[in-house]
Amino acid sequence: MMDMEHVDENTLQLFVLDAEEIRDRRPVIEKHLRECPGCAALVKEMREYYGEVTNLQQEHAVRSREALTLRQMMIQKPLGGDGSLQAVRMTVPARVFAFTARHYVASSISAAAVLTAIFLLFNPLRNAFADRNLSYVRARDEFIVAYNNKGEELWRRHAFQNYDDKYANRIDGTYLTTFSLNGDGHNQVFGIFGEFGTRSPLDNVILCYNDDGGERWRYTYDRSMVFGTENMPDDYLFREIVVGNFGGDGKPLLAAISRHDPRWPSSVLVLDARTGSLAGEFWHSGWIENLVHKDLDGKGVEDILCTGGNNSYSRPAFIILDPRTVTGHGPSTEPFTPQNSPPGTEKFYILLPYSDLMKNATQRYSPKTYLALRGDGSIEVKTEEEYEGERADLLFSFDSTLHCIKVRPTDDFVRLHKRMEAEGRSSERVDDRYLGNLRTAAEYWNGEQFVRGWAINKRYLWSLQDSARN
Repeated sequence: MMDMEHVDENTLQLFVLDAEEIRDRRPVIEKHLRECPGCAALVKEMREYYGEVTNLQQEHAVRSREALTLRQMMIQKPLGGDGSLQAVRMTVPARVFAFTARHYVASSISAAAVLTAIFLLFNPLRNAFADRNLSYVRARDEFIVAYNNKGEELWRRHAFQNYDDKYANRIDGTYLTTFSLNGDGHNQVFGIFGEFGTRSPLDNVILCYNDDGGERWRYTYDRSMVFGTENMPDDYLFREIVVGNFGGDGKPLLAAISRHDPRWPSSVLVLDARTGSLAGEFWHSGWIENLVHKDLDGKGVEDILCTGGNNSYSRPAFIILDPRTVTGHGPSTEPFTPQNSPPGTEKFYILLPYSDLMKNATQRYSPKTYLALRGDGSIEVKTEEEYEGERADLLFSFDSTLHCIKVRPTDDFVRLHKRMEAEGRSSERVDDRYLGNLRTAAEYWNGEQFVRGWAINKRYLWSLQDSARN
């Protein structure tokens, strides 16, 4: 009997593989393994080996759920507390090759499969010619996934449970974007994660990853604000980000919208995109919904344009910020004014009028607004109005100097207004005079008060003068 002798490696391999041809001998082999430490150790090593083979084949079929880069494939020996090198577990291919070298007979059957998997995964020629340039990113299966321009996955980083494209698409604006911080064609990744009504550990976080998947920086937004006499809890989440050389000085900046959940305050933040440090913050008494950037005067500085609703005045608002002077708070009455925040240095702050359609509206706070840059150089702000539960829009057009040049109604607006006329609720008609009155009803903040007709915020001009002196 084999009780007092070692079991040959081929038999042990069949035992590990649960082969049919030795099934009647399993009780005897199991008894021997309980009594023979040497054979038991070999069986343990064989099981680990076949586990590694399976892992290699699975990794070839589906990419690892962690970032896979050349740097991470290197074997690194960490230092212990006394500065000495500590033992590290060999990489998957290293362990497979080591077992193959020690137990050639046991490994010969699957050697071809192992070598094929290792070649496909770690072939240096394949990596040398692979396109490692990060082109775009997506939310997928709880991960941020980076791809080259061929759609091949480069790396992935775990975000949180339920983070996928459906979750991310519920974020109003851009939730993942790329930008080359050094202008060398190697893109970095920027991401936000806030979605109303769904809490995540990254609601108030902006993350930046380098092109190889390593985290470059993270910015966490914590604010406990008092508006008027009302304490607002620290419940803010990011809703949109844009990245670019906005300041015209070659220093990349990131602009982001942060909104309270579930209340009304919002802010626009500007960060140094290379380091994640805060460069500016502007508070607004209502939700901000859009964020775009445009060089309005052709002088190289891209202004930050956003729209939203001003709860203090119950009107739609159009806001233009110079990225170099983002400070303070927008126009507001005392109950909506943040304490310990000075008057803002926004470039323009424009309150847009409501039409007579809104006299019977049930909701006037935080109206829905949209912002678009048109091909002719104009800027279009769409405001949403309501009549008896039905929605209709007005479109306000501005030129590059921020003069309101035209107001257009949608077909639904004209239809609802005719119904209101027929019901005797309005003596007005939607004609050129009516639309002209809406155009001239836009009010501009001059730094002290709202005025009819074009005006720039004098506090913005003062801030430019202060910067020039410094």
